[in-house]
Amino acid sequence: MSQKLKKTLEELASRSAWTFDEALLLLMGSTSHQIDYKKSHTLPPAPDIRYLLMSETKEMTWSIKEKQQAGRKEKKNRTGHRIYTKGNTEPVPAILAKKFIKNRWAEDTESLAERKTRLKEEASQYQKTQGQFKLMENLERAVLDNDIDTLNRTNQSSSSKWRLTKHSVLKWINNNRTALQLRHFPKDIDDILVNKLLLSQPIPKTARPATNKAKMNRLREDYIFKATKKLKASPDLQFSFFKHDHSFMNIIRSSKLPADKQPKDSTLQNWVREARKLANVKPSVGRPRTNYSEQQ
Repeated sequence: MSQKLKKTLEELASRSAWTFDEALLLLMGSTSHQIDYKKSHTLPPAPDIRYLLMSETKEMTWSIKEKQQAGRKEKKNRTGHRIYTKGNTEPVPAILAKKFIKNRWAEDTESLAERKTRLKEEASQYQKTQGQFKLMENLERAVLDNDIDTLNRTNQSSSSKWRLTKHSVLKWINNNRTALQLRHFPKDIDDILVNKLLLSQPIPKTARPATNKAKMNRLREDYIFKATKKLKASPDLQFSFFKHDHSFMNIIRSSKLPADKQPKDSTLQNWVREARKLANVKPSVGRPRTNYSEQQ
C-alpha cells in the first residue's frame, strides 16, 4: 500500500461520516469507479488459451467447442477471428497453438509450471474482483434498506452523494463480516479497518432489547467485540478460556436471557471463530491452557 493511500485511510478513519466511495475505500482500497473498471476488465481464467511469441503474421478464424453446461439443451461453440502479428506475444486458443508451433509460426512463451501459476493467479484475481463487486452491491443495498444510516436522503440522489454515518457502517460490518468475505481484501487495508475502527471504537448501543431474539443479537455483538479485543492481546487463547472466564460469563448473564434461551457451547464456539477472523489470528495447536487466572 502506498504512503499516500495509507495517509488517506488514516484520515478517513477519524471522521464521523463517510461518502459511499470513502466507505468502499476503507474496506477495499478502491472506489466504485475502480471496482466497476476491474470487473469489466478482469476475465475468468482461460485454460484453453496459450501465449505465443509470433514469428510470422497470421490471420485466423477459429471455433472452440465448449463443454456441456448444466441446464443447457445444446452445447455452444465459441468462435473468433483475429490477426496474430509477428513479434507480438499473442493469446492463442489451444486448438490453434499446436498448429502454430508445429509450423514454426510461433514459439511458446510459457512452461507448463508457468501456465499453471498464471491460471491460479487469474482465478484468484477474478474471485477477488467478483467479491469486491458483490460487497459494493451489498453496501448499496444496506443503505437503501436503511440498515446503514445516512445524513441525507438517498432516494433522490446517486450513491456518490450519500453520506453514511460511521457507527452505522461499522455495526453493519461487524454483523456481516463473515458473509462479506473480507478475506479477499488487502491485509494492510483490513488491518486499518480492524485496528483503527472495529476494535478501537465500541459500537454505540440502542435501547435495551426486549425480545429474546434481540437480546441474543445484542449478546452476540458484545461477546464477539470483547473476544476480538482479547484475542488481539493474546492470540493463543482457546475456547476453554472463553467458556470459563468470569467476564464472559457475566456478559451472558447480563443479557437477561432465560436459562433455556442462552447460547449453547456450539454457538459460543462459532462466535469465538468470528472473533478470530476479526482479530486476524489462528487458533493455537496443542493442549489448551487451564490456568484461567493467569490469562485474565
